[in-house]
This record gives sequence, C-alpha cells and structure tokens, in this order.
Amino acid sequence: MLRASLAAALAAAFIVFAFPNSLSAQPSFDCRKASSSVEITICNSRTLANLDSQMAALYEAARNASYIDSKELLASQRRWWRQRDSQCGRSRRAVECLEDMYNDRIGELNSMLY
Repeated sequence: MLRASLAAALAAAFIVFAFPNSLSAQPSFDCRKASSSVEITICNSRTLANLDSQMAALYEAARNASYIDSKELLASQRRWWRQRDSQCGRSRRAVECLEDMYNDRIGELNSMLY
C-alpha cells in the first residue's frame, strides 16, 4: 500500500516537473489549434496564457460597454493582433516582447473602461 502511494506521488511529481506548463492557465483560444509561433509561445507560457485570458476578458467587457464604439474597438484589436504577430513572431525575445505587448494592451483596455 505504501509502495503504491509512493509510486503515485513520484509519478505526479514527474508530470509536474517534466511538463510544468501542462497545469497552467489556458489562453482565450484553443491551444490544440495553435498554428502560429506566437500562439504556440503563448500556450507554452503560464504568464502569457494568463495575460491573454485577462486581455480577452477586458476586451469582452469593453465590447459590452455602451459608451465604447464597438467597430473602433474591433479595428483596434485587429491592429493590435497584427502588430503583436509582426513584432513578436520572429523576435529572439518573443516571451518578453509578448509580455510587453499584452501589458500595453491591457492598460489601453483598462483606460477605455475606467
């Protein structure tokens, strides 16, 4: 009994240490369908997945705010996606680039809402 418990604990520890991002937060999109280098980078980073989810929630709140022009919001989000992909997609420092881009966009969305 003790041997089985110890084996189960070791197996769980192995999974956590071998695949640290497997238990991470999920971004706003399905990582199984990630196709670009940016999406794959986001899926492999707990921090970026959290930032993506946070940005998506703020975007949704802004989309539902009656005082925000939904067409301009969508246009600005699309510009941001293109800029994110072009600036960070080929960067050697993609994670840092994406963190900066997400933090900036989260700040923009917050200022629109509050």
